[in-house]
Amino acid sequence: MNALVAIAPLALLYAYGLVRAPTRRRGWAAPAWFAGLTVLAVATSPALERAADRELSMHMIQHELLGLVAAPLLAAGAPVRLALAASGRATRLRLARLLHMRVAVALIHPAAGAAAFAIVLLGVHVPAVYDLTLRSGLAHAGVHAALLWSALLLWMRLLGADPLPRRVSATATIASLVVAMGVMAALGAALAAEQHVLYTPYVRPGVDALADQRVAGGLMSVGGMAVDVPLLLALAWRALVAEERRATVREGRGLPAEGAR
Repeated sequence: MNALVAIAPLALLYAYGLVRAPTRRRGWAAPAWFAGLTVLAVATSPALERAADRELSMHMIQHELLGLVAAPLLAAGAPVRLALAASGRATRLRLARLLHMRVAVALIHPAAGAAAFAIVLLGVHVPAVYDLTLRSGLAHAGVHAALLWSALLLWMRLLGADPLPRRVSATATIASLVVAMGVMAALGAALAAEQHVLYTPYVRPGVDALADQRVAGGLMSVGGMAVDVPLLLALAWRALVAEERRATVREGRGLPAEGAR
């Protein structure tokens, strides 16, 4: 299903926010947002949709574009920060209240994002569910929406581009990433090791569906690890820098180091 009908308004709204914001957005936020929308358009393009209907490996590439490329780029675009900057005082207060609601705080916790991403990822690859998405355009669109939104929940907190309530520890953030990408890598490994074709709609004359399934599983495993390792290093580095800054502040105030009491 082509998502241009939804993508175009998102591009226009962000552009409107850029015009409205008192201070123009700098850095990589705006380029990241529009790059994310571009990847989203490619992932849901008719050409890739047709290829995904023929080969599981292409369907896996489509899912990875949604969850591992489009979602983090959109999260890096910091849409909440831009909305707050572009809105009037009354709207900013309403947005702030919404962000601090218990449900919102719970949803944007890294553990919730990791759990949502893992559950959706496992759920959509259940053979019965997967076969349904190949037969029903509505189910197919619903699966893509679930993948994208669950990934956004995960990436918004991991990247920290938006001013989200309740700062969480680096340990919780890193653990959430390990769980989410670990589930993805494990599922990919299981698909690659499977000795039987799990998704029967891909069984066609002249097509080695089992070999294609192994390629798809390999893509999922490699995709999960390719994101996991560099981001883990980046998060660990960010945690070390933040701790060094806090230590410098404590020293400047003449306070004892943590653990010294």
